[in-house]
Formats: sequence, C-alpha cells, structure tokens
Amino acid sequence: MRSAILLAGAFVLFGFGAHQATLPAPLAKDYDKLSSAPSLTVEFKMSSPGTPRLDYQLMLGKPNMFKLTYDDGFIQSDGQNIYTYKKADNTYTQVPVSDESLADVAGRPEMFGWAPYFVKDAANLVAGAKVVGPKPVSGNDTTEVSVVMKKAPVTATMYLDKMLDVPRGYDLKTGSNEYLVIASKIEVGKEKMADSMFAFSAPAGSKMVEVSAAGDATYANVQKIMTANCMPCHNAQNRRSNVDLSNYAGIAANTTPGDGKNSILVKVLTAPGAARMPAGGRPPLSKSDIAMITKWIDDGAKK
Repeated sequence: MRSAILLAGAFVLFGFGAHQATLPAPLAKDYDKLSSAPSLTVEFKMSSPGTPRLDYQLMLGKPNMFKLTYDDGFIQSDGQNIYTYKKADNTYTQVPVSDESLADVAGRPEMFGWAPYFVKDAANLVAGAKVVGPKPVSGNDTTEVSVVMKKAPVTATMYLDKMLDVPRGYDLKTGSNEYLVIASKIEVGKEKMADSMFAFSAPAGSKMVEVSAAGDATYANVQKIMTANCMPCHNAQNRRSNVDLSNYAGIAANTTPGDGKNSILVKVLTAPGAARMPAGGRPPLSKSDIAMITKWIDDGAKK
C-alpha cells in the first residue's frame, strides 16, 4: 500500500521502503513533533521577490482537517471535502478529500514547512540536510538547517524554533521561485481540535462554482479568469517575467492554438509545486477554470 505523501513539487508518492536520509537531530525532532501533534495553529507572513508580503492564518487538525486563511479568501477541509473560496468574485469550489486534492493543498509554498503534520514518512523525501547553526528569527531562538529535497530543484533553509521544535519559518527555493515565510505566532495543541472548528460555512451571498460547460470556453471568460487571478503581477504596467495577461494579444502570445495541453499558459497553471502560477501564495486555479482555458485554446484561442 502506498503512503499518502502529498506535497507536490517537493513531496511525492513514495512507498514505505524508500531510502531515508539521516536527518540531523533538530530536523528529526521537528518532523516527529509535527506528525504527532494533535493540532497546530500558525500566524505568518509570506513574501517573494516582486510581490507584497501577505498575511496567513493556518489551523491544522486530524484527520485531514485544515483551514488556511489569506487576503484573497481561504481554503479549508472538514475531513470530507475541500473548499476553496475566492473573495474577488465571491465564489467557492468543493472537491472530495483525496490524495490528489490534498496534494494540491500541500503543494502550496505556504504549506511547505508544516506539511509533515499530514504528510506521512516525510523524512523519506529528504535527499540531505545539515545544521548551519543558531539564528535569531523575530526575537526567537532557532536552529538554521539547510534541506535538499529528492524532488529537484527544491531546497529550503528551515528555521526551527528551539522551544517548540517546529518551524518558526523557512526560505523555500524551487527553480527560479523563492518564498520567505516567518511565523509571528505558533501554538502546538495538546488536544485535538473540535471538528466544528473546520466546518465549512459558505460566505454570505457566495455561489459554488461548478465545472464549466463547453459553451463557456470563450475569450471573455478566459480574460475574466486572468483578471481575477493574475493581476497586478501581469498587467500592462508590471509585466512580470515580461508577460502581460490583461488583453487578448498578451494571452494569445502564451498559447499554441489547437493544442491547449502543450501551451505555455496551461503548463504554468498546472506546473508542480511552487512553480505553478498564480505565484505569491495565491490559490491555484480550479480544475474547471483550467479546463475552460484548455478548451478555449483547443478551439483555436479565438477572440
């Protein structure tokens, strides 16, 4: 039976017999503490080059329950379903809890440091690690540990709180992307949180988004998705990575009409781990949105 290893880009599916790197004591204690904790709550900030620093609140409970809240909305699991809410258009999606849906959550850069809470045998996924030395982080004593994951090119510098034996923060690098995460508040619970803490309640006036119908694959709807999820990083003024997705010409330049799956636009939206767009800790696009974009391109990417 496969172990449920779920962090995309860094955490992948491994069998129980996979080779395990010898972890330095601080990292081994960190993994043990996270995996055995009945609950965990964290308040932190995440930043990446060229993007504003964002605030997050994270609650983790067993089994497979969590809630991650951020400026643009939230994503949470009640143990049965995962709900992703987007404040911009007051909509949410609902998908059953599964290895695949949990992998989408665990693959987010803001989840990397705390993923061993629900990733079994996480130590099997580390290629190597070494202690760098003590390092003060936001007034807390931490041990700096460099980590190389088996899934290249993912590396991290972990800042492990000496009092709590869990990450105070980390600097995550995957390819050309880099994320700095620093927690201002961490609480390792001694008891399991009540299931009601993770119960989903649809925000007032919100609507659940269903899988898009074939007739919805139009440029107008694709542009709406780009505007809601890719701005202001890829507008006409910023053009991050020299990409402008604020108009038809800019979007079309990143497509291969008739071949949605192999178009640059779809590839970056479905890339593993932190390489996936949107960047800056924003939630990934829903499967229905990606399906719509892919079909629009398959149909010729017409205006």
